[in-house]
This record gives sequence, C-alpha cells and structure tokens, in this order.
Amino acid sequence: MIMKAIIVTPGKAGATLADIPDTPDTGIVKVRTLHTGICGTDREIYAGKLGITRVEKGQTLVLGHEAIGVVESAPSKSGFELGQIVVPMVRRPGGCVNCLKGRQDYCTDGNFTEAGIRGKDGFMREHFYERPEFLIKVGDPSNASICTLTEPTKNIMKILEAINLVAKRSLSDLSNGMAGKNVWIFGTGAEGLLAAAVFKDAGANIMIVNRRPASNAERTIISGIGAGFFNSSTDDWTAALKSTPMEIALDMVGVPEIFEVAIKELSRNGIIVLFGTGGQGKSMQLDGSAIIHMVDKNATVVGCEDGARKHYEEAVEFLERCNAKYGLSNIITGHYTSSNLSVLEKKGGGEIKSVIDW
Repeated sequence: MIMKAIIVTPGKAGATLADIPDTPDTGIVKVRTLHTGICGTDREIYAGKLGITRVEKGQTLVLGHEAIGVVESAPSKSGFELGQIVVPMVRRPGGCVNCLKGRQDYCTDGNFTEAGIRGKDGFMREHFYERPEFLIKVGDPSNASICTLTEPTKNIMKILEAINLVAKRSLSDLSNGMAGKNVWIFGTGAEGLLAAAVFKDAGANIMIVNRRPASNAERTIISGIGAGFFNSSTDDWTAALKSTPMEIALDMVGVPEIFEVAIKELSRNGIIVLFGTGGQGKSMQLDGSAIIHMVDKNATVVGCEDGARKHYEEAVEFLERCNAKYGLSNIITGHYTSSNLSVLEKKGGGEIKSVIDW
C-alpha cells in the first residue's frame, strides 16, 4: 500500500508530493489526515535553511507538524474509537528526567524528536500512525477545522503558564489571574493573534503591535478579540504607554528590535517573553545601560518553547469554547490542496494561516 505525502530533503530547497509506503504499525492508532497547517518553520525547511532538520530514516522527511485527523482504526482499550477527531503532539520524549515525566518541552539533553522537523516524519500525508498517549481528542467533530490551530495555540498556553510561574517572584503576582494586566503582543501572525485571544479571555488588556498598518483580515480579528492596535512606525509611544503601560511583552516574531523596545518601555516588575524564532531584522547589541535598566526595573526575560500534553488539551478546550466568541476561524485565511506546493514557498498577500486539506 502507498499514500501521498509531501517530502523534503533536509538542507535542500523544495518539496515533492510523492508516493510513500503506507505501512500499518501494530498496536497503535491509524489516523486519516484532515488538515495540516503551514507555519514559518515549514517554510524554512522547504527553503533548506533550518539547520536542525533531520530525517527519521532514509534521505527524506515527511513535512508538517500542525495537524488534525480522524481515527480510522484503534486497538481495543486504547481509549480511541472510529470517527474520533484527534490532534497529534509534535515533540516526543528523549530519556532525560523531564522527558520521562511527560515534560519533553523542558528536555534537558536535547534528545527529543519532533514530527516533521527533526528525527520523525511529519503529518503532511494521507495517513499517519500514532501511539495513544500522543493524541489529543477534540470534543465536537464540527470543530475539526478550527482545531487545526491547536499546535500554535498550545504554545500560548505554555507562555501563560510560564508567566504565572515567573510572576510569583513579585508581590504583585497573578494569583488572581490576568484580570486588568496590560499585555503588549508584538506580531500579527497566527500565534500573535491567538495569544491576544487567549490573554484577553484570561482577563488582560491587549495591545497588538506591528510596524505597518493592520490588514483588513487582521483588523477584523483584532476587533473581534477586543484588542487595541499600535503601529510602531507611526503611532505615539508616549500616549499609548500612558494609557496602557507595558506590564507584559510577548515577542511572537523574533525580531531583535522588539527586545530592544520592550526593555526600554517595560513597566517595573515587568515580564518579557521571547517566543518568536523568525531571526528577522537587524542585529542588536545590548550595552551596559540596557542591562542596568532591566535590573533596576526588576524585569524578567523568559524564553519559551513548545508545550506539554496539558497545553494541547487546554488549547483544544479554548478553541472549541472561544472560536465563535473571538472569530478565531478568521485566522485561517487560505485552504489549499496537497498538490499546490507553491504555498510552501512564501507567505501570500493577506495570509495569516494557510491550511492544506487532505
């Protein structure tokens, strides 16, 4: 048996829709792929520029780490049944103490694998086979499309957890939740907008930042969330910070200038979370005064990556509960077939999140 899959050769540009063996694995769940999301990581791999990419076996890697599918078969006592909608986890544990405790998102030795990225074939294929402990159930099958966003949303749930942990170092911790806190989110991509919705739902005041005007699609989503928008190229920082002090800053892009701005404008006891890994923009140097500024403000800088099973579960719950409330389906701006590989080359005009339908 064979199936269609999008494959890449790590370190080389391009991808191919190819026939690969559809070999059943015993004792695990068979899932038919419904949708796979496309993110910047996929495009870096497609361009041959992501150095961490490695195959599971052979010379090629099946691309794709954002997916949702439907169970086609499952072993008895697996907890899964025919027709259930499921989301697969991306990162698989290595052998460190954190991995063995189910927190491979805090792996200490780097010996984990990630589907569609390093050491494990991904989900841009017609079927995949998965162990039950790495599948998350979606409650309502009609939510299959919106829950394609589970993987990026789980990153936001991890960020929210990290902020709650870090905030305990200050007397003004978040034991009463995010209510009334001011959160500045840099980036209007899918993860920036999802972060805005998650933190808004947690009670925070949201200011979303970009260095250009918001597109029509972005404005629709920002309005639906009830967030503010700040164009850093033209708007007045002084006035904006006076009305909405920067207590928490989330970098969802990975542009060095964002860190530079956040250090300067952050409130006392503030928290900066670095999540974006785009590597865009100019290089940045921090002089001693910037470091002193951070120390004087009692600031915390947190790097955040990936998430655990509980973050996937929280993400599914949030997407199912809040899709209509915040208009989250508007984040998915394009649906493509698996044969349209041009969508992997670059982000299209007006795109927020593109999805391949299988």
